[in-house]
Formats: sequence, structure tokens, C-alpha cells
Amino acid sequence: MEKMKKKEWLLLLGVLAFHFFLLFKLKFTAWPEMLAWPHFIVSGLLPYRDIAIAHTPLLLLDLSVFNLIFGVGIWQLKAYTWAWILLFDVLVFWVAKSLWGKKTAFLSLSSFVLLQVFFDGNGLWFDLALGVFAVLMFYAAKTKRFLLLGVLWGLAFLIKQTAVWFLLPILLVLFSRKKELSERVRGFCLGALGVGAVFVLLLFSFGIFGDFIRWAVEFGVFTLPKAAGQVQFPTLRALLVSLIPFAVFLPLLLRAKDKSLYLFLWAFAGAMGAYPRFEFFHFQPALPFVAFAAGLVFSSKKGVLVKNFLALLSVIFLVAFGRFIQRDWGMDVRFYEAEVREVVSRVESYVPKGKKIYVLNYWDSIYAFTGTLPSVRPWIPHLPWYMEEPGVQEGLVSSLEEDKPE
Repeated sequence: MEKMKKKEWLLLLGVLAFHFFLLFKLKFTAWPEMLAWPHFIVSGLLPYRDIAIAHTPLLLLDLSVFNLIFGVGIWQLKAYTWAWILLFDVLVFWVAKSLWGKKTAFLSLSSFVLLQVFFDGNGLWFDLALGVFAVLMFYAAKTKRFLLLGVLWGLAFLIKQTAVWFLLPILLVLFSRKKELSERVRGFCLGALGVGAVFVLLLFSFGIFGDFIRWAVEFGVFTLPKAAGQVQFPTLRALLVSLIPFAVFLPLLLRAKDKSLYLFLWAFAGAMGAYPRFEFFHFQPALPFVAFAAGLVFSSKKGVLVKNFLALLSVIFLVAFGRFIQRDWGMDVRFYEAEVREVVSRVESYVPKGKKIYVLNYWDSIYAFTGTLPSVRPWIPHLPWYMEEPGVQEGLVSSLEEDKPE
């Protein structure tokens, strides 16, 4: 691995500082679930039994520990989120430097900073944390550390179920050669199953295994993706804009001597989280691989045709990026606008902290902001795809009758 010079360290810190500056100035998205769910867990509610959660729990548990120490609030959520993003930056740079050298690493990191922000990355959601694990999995696969790869994939699955898509490139590398096939497969399976076994034991020890199966597996995997209102396809314009950065793969894929299809497969697996509910932030796990491709293309020798293509692609992306910056610069925190703050103030004036309330058809973060708890057990998000589950509405009414909030 190449050693870093002082100027290169300063350049790296400068890129990280620029990314942080963009995050600080652009609109931050405070997803209500990222405030409400950890608040409930810190207050003693058990995930899946007392809280209906369609996702695997690792990120929420980590955030809950952070909130237990530092409290719940917008600035705490920002600090936690930005720490994940800067860690993401460092890993992108480190992996690119380890595999392809410093020049490619700086170009990859610079590309990633722009992409991460452009794809609505200024907010904490499961895809962001999954992207961090995706980079680590890629490095473990490239360096043939298959036990570590299995552990990382197991942890990634506990971040979000869409980690299953990364089995496509993982299986490709596992079965790429017959030599040492059993050793590679055994190492990966041992790592993944080891993580899974520990997780299952924890679920049983807390008595929530059945609840986890109901909400994170039966509902989260088999019901939610096809639920009415959950399926959201992009407009043609949004689809084209989202695919523009992926065009950087074309020069690599057209050069047969490069094993670029493997890198593209990682990007494809990361992008599959955008189906069936299309949102830009779901592309976060794909972005490091797009950035790696950009670093490789821009750092390599290029013909006139490729240079012209990259120049055109860069101009198109920078124009789209400029419009995005113009739209989001200095904007209020999403889901914590003036109207939400007014509701929080009213609830705080009416309800003492620790009292139970029921928030109907409004942001669940109200519970966290006001220090209140829901008066129903289990608490289920007031969203159509949850409410249409058999028995949910009947159970909700029954629970409200038993423990009516004042």
C-alpha cells in the first residue's frame, strides 16, 4: 500500500471537510422512524413485540445506544448520520487506495462525495449503513477473506434485508474457480451462519423470535414490497437522472481486458434497493461502486472518443448537481418544519413528559420530540400497508379502549 504524503493527507482532509460543509448547508432529512423507534426502545419497548418494524434491527439498536448516551433530537440524529457518512468516505478512499492506488482513490472519493449528496444521502436510513457494509464486503471479496466476507454479509443483512442482492456478486466470486471452492464456501457460510446463530439466540432470549418472523420476515419481505401504496415507480425523468452516473461504467465494460462486469454487478446489487419503492436515497449502497468506476476511468489512459464521452457525462451530471444544490441549499429540516415544531410545542403544553398519547395520521417523531409514549401495544405505524394487515385495526381499537390516552 502506498504511503501518504503530508500534502495528500491535507487533500484528503479537505475533501472530507467539503463533504461535511455540503451536508451542513443542505436540507437534512429527519426520517420520523429514526427518531421514534430508538426513542421507544430506549424507553423500554421491545422491537417487534411492542413495535411493529418491517426492517432488521442492527442499525436501530446501534442508534438506540447512541440516543441512550446523548439523548434524542435533531442535532443528535445529524451527528450520528454525519459520522456514518464520513466513515463511508474514509472506507471508499481506503479501499480504492488499497486496490488501485492513490490517484484512483482521490478521484473515487471526489466522485463519491458528489454522488452521495446528490442521491439524497443527507439523512439516516437503512440504505446508508448498508452501503458502508457493501464497501467492506467488496474489499473482503477482492482480498479473498471469505470468513470475514460471511460475517460482514450477515451483519449487512441485519441492517436491511436487501443485502440479499449482494449474494449475486458474492456467489460469483465464491464459484469463480473450482480450486479451493469448498474452502471459500465453507468460510463464507461459517461467517454468515455464525452471525445468524447469535442473532437468533438473542431473539429467543428476549422472547421475540415469533414477533420478528411476523414483522421483519412475513410482512417485511413477503407483504410490504407488493403492498398497495408501497410500490412506487419513477417518472421517466427521475429514472434517467438516476442512471446518468452509471454511464461511467461504459468505457470500462467496453474494454474487454478489464474485469469491470464484476464491479458493475456490485453496483447493480446495491441499486436493487430502489425497487419496488423508487427513491434516490435507496441507491446509496450502489454509489461506492459507481465512484470506483469513475476513479478507474478518469485515472486511466483514454482515447479521444472516451475523453469526449466523459466530458459530456461530467457536464450533464454537474448541471443536474447544480440544480439539486440550488433546490436544497439552506432548506429547513425535512419532517421538522415550522408546522411540525408548532405541533410539538402544542403537545408539550398539553401533555406532561412520560404520559401516553396516540398520534393519528401524523409523523411518529412527535413521540420522540415530546418525550411521550404511545398508548397502544403493540405500536404499529399508521400507514396503509401496516393498517391493512389482518387484525391490526381491530387490535388497535381494542388497545385504545383498554388504555385511553387523556
